[in-house]
Amino acid sequence: MPVDKFAPGWNNIAGLKTLQELDPLQPQAFEGLGWLRTIWHDEEDVQRDGVGNLIPIGLPWVQYLVEILPQSEVQILRVELCPTRRAPVTIYTYNKTVDAWKYYNGQMELYQLEDNANWDRLHWKQIRWSVRELLEIAP
Repeated sequence: MPVDKFAPGWNNIAGLKTLQELDPLQPQAFEGLGWLRTIWHDEEDVQRDGVGNLIPIGLPWVQYLVEILPQSEVQILRVELCPTRRAPVTIYTYNKTVDAWKYYNGQMELYQLEDNANWDRLHWKQIRWSVRELLEIAP
């Protein structure tokens, strides 16, 4: 079964790697990942038109959720994929709307859900990141 893959920069299909392959110096990284949940969104938002119909606004995006990550693995995500607040990435993910695995360029944003947490903690709980403004690219 295919798995989600990530690469820094746009149009970088050749550089796509699974989370476990991101850092060759830490081959065991992400091995204890209990689950990686993906949530596909067809649009950024919806808005009502003048007669009450819902109109989609914006491009598709995908959100990833992880229950817990050690600080070292959060650091791999930051160094390899998202060193700034938003960073361009290439991803391979499952588009639930069309029921197919596809390649996309997008903007990655890395978050966490704990209140008052900080990047230097030993472990982070409820990590999430999103890749927004998805544009499909050809393999």
